[in-house]
Amino acid sequence: DKSLICEELTEKLRDELQQDGISKRHDTDLKSILGKFNEEYADWLACNVSTEVVEDFLDHLKVATQTKNNYRRKLNQLFKYGVRVGACLENPCAGLKPPKRVSYKIEVLSPKQLNDLLNVADDAILPALAISFFGGVRRAEIARLDWSEIDFDEDFIEIKQEKSKTAHRRIVYMSDNLRAWLEPHRQHQGAVMPSVANYRKLFEKAKNSAGITSWPNNAGRHSFASYHLAQYGDIDQTAIQLGHTKTDILFKHYNKQVLKKIAER
Repeated sequence: DKSLICEELTEKLRDELQQDGISKRHDTDLKSILGKFNEEYADWLACNVSTEVVEDFLDHLKVATQTKNNYRRKLNQLFKYGVRVGACLENPCAGLKPPKRVSYKIEVLSPKQLNDLLNVADDAILPALAISFFGGVRRAEIARLDWSEIDFDEDFIEIKQEKSKTAHRRIVYMSDNLRAWLEPHRQHQGAVMPSVANYRKLFEKAKNSAGITSWPNNAGRHSFASYHLAQYGDIDQTAIQLGHTKTDILFKHYNKQVLKKIAER
């Protein structure tokens, strides 16, 4: 069917994947990314989308390299499907090279900065901040986390498969300080983090009140990894907490980022 436009092709792909049992999280991710593409190309015939069109779309995305790679993968999935159902003669993404990831310096918050931040943060975002900095959990995963998934009896947080960025279940063990921050806010169930909009508003307020003018990229997870490795000196344990299956990249980025005496503080 050469008459399919991009919007129709997207819906057909999602319908098929839903019938095959795609997770809600992956369907939402697919809908979001392809929706962005369809803001510009919804009414284009899929067979008229060229490699140059896709390259131009990706080049103008103001997102991190990793996110841009995710867009490329989802578009490749769409047009690969398009070829299979006869909506495209060829996949315009087939010849695309993954955008090169720009290396960046790992930066962390100092103990004083984090102390100041936690002491001025609204109660609504305190648990999320604590889990980020003392558990190394990604913010997107915290946004999907429920209080029922935090086991205070066994001191661990369960990141379920459907809520994990990597689509793999993992267990994050709670340190004493993480438990101490969470205990006053403990609930049996319900979202750990407020809505994204409310979180951003309260986070900006706390950050400004704490006098933090420069916020490091992925500050919570990077701080956790750096301090955890310095404190315990066990690359395997740090990898388990972060959900990494390999330790070489972890060692390269986080080893000797901070001193042990600072990590203890």
